[in-house]
Amino acid sequence: MSLHTPTVITILLMALGCYGCRAGGYWLLTRVRPSAAVQTVFSYIPGCLFVSFVIPAVIGGGPKEWVGAAVALLTVILTGSVIWPIFTGTGAAWMVWLLVGTAQAAEAPRWQTLLAESNFATQWQSVGDVQWRWEQGALLGNAGDGFVVSNARYSNFELSVEVLIEPQTNSGVFIRCSDAKDISPTNCYEVNLWDDRDGAFATGSIVQRVESATKLRASGQWSTLTVRAQGTHLQVKLNNTPAVELDDAAHAEGHLALQFRGSGSVRFRKVEIRPL
Repeated sequence: MSLHTPTVITILLMALGCYGCRAGGYWLLTRVRPSAAVQTVFSYIPGCLFVSFVIPAVIGGGPKEWVGAAVALLTVILTGSVIWPIFTGTGAAWMVWLLVGTAQAAEAPRWQTLLAESNFATQWQSVGDVQWRWEQGALLGNAGDGFVVSNARYSNFELSVEVLIEPQTNSGVFIRCSDAKDISPTNCYEVNLWDDRDGAFATGSIVQRVESATKLRASGQWSTLTVRAQGTHLQVKLNNTPAVELDDAAHAEGHLALQFRGSGSVRFRKVEIRPL
């Protein structure tokens, strides 16, 4: 888990606020000299109120900061001390950050590796006459016409695929395919990978549905294609550059497929998915 900068800033400001309000309270006590009960109130309430409300509100703190401040306030009430909240309040905020952050990380969907040499024979099937083979951790297709198709079906997800392709090669990533044995733009969404395609629907486009307004090129280096499919909304990016977005209800779920067709070659690696 990486440090969350706003949270760290919050913790530092909480400590500074405690010290500042404590000093101000003592300065006031030396001049007003109220009763012991009032002194007790002035000793710890200003700092706690500052920690509990002002700092989180000013910098837009989230639940972690609010819970940390509440723990600091509770500590002060129980101990009657102004020194303890300085340490326990900031410490509690830190601990809450760790606990909440860990819980959020556990709840967040994790990326899963879909395509690897170790699971290729059991989780994927070949359709067509391409002689797919593995080279240096990547799946290579360079002759024939066909697909590798996932046995599993997927509905709402984020898909990431690293691809190395020649500009003349016709390839693509197909999602939500209704029939694993019949892969086409009509029964799937085809995200095209074909830099030198003549006419419409080149790289980054969803074939027969929406064309990328940006001229994108995947060839020449390893490129990362990401596809986000949630409900009827589809979003495609190439190397983090937006390609297309589409709202369409034709296909709600289905298989995934990777294509090679024609000349040149295509390599796929690090094919990962994250459920949404």
